[in-house]
Amino acid sequence: MFTASRTRRRLAGLCLILAATMLTLGTTVLGGRLARYNFLLYWMVCFGLTALAAAISLVDLIMIRRQSRTAQRDLIEEALRQVEEEKRKRLGH
Repeated sequence: MFTASRTRRRLAGLCLILAATMLTLGTTVLGGRLARYNFLLYWMVCFGLTALAAAISLVDLIMIRRQSRTAQRDLIEEALRQVEEEKRKRLGH
């Protein structure tokens, strides 16, 4: 089963793998073979993939924090409900 978080992490990982591959190829095999505009375009795509991975990771971080706050809030509300219930039972209501 795929969750949104898992999909985001896989997409960020794929972007990083592609960027790392481009970095390796760009500094070794393609180092002197890229012409002016191709060189610029190549490295812009590599930078874009890296930035995309960072942006996806930030979105994932925000979503995880939101889920954590919601779960914490629900836990506190449930604990308060249980305390109120115990209180009513003790007072005989």
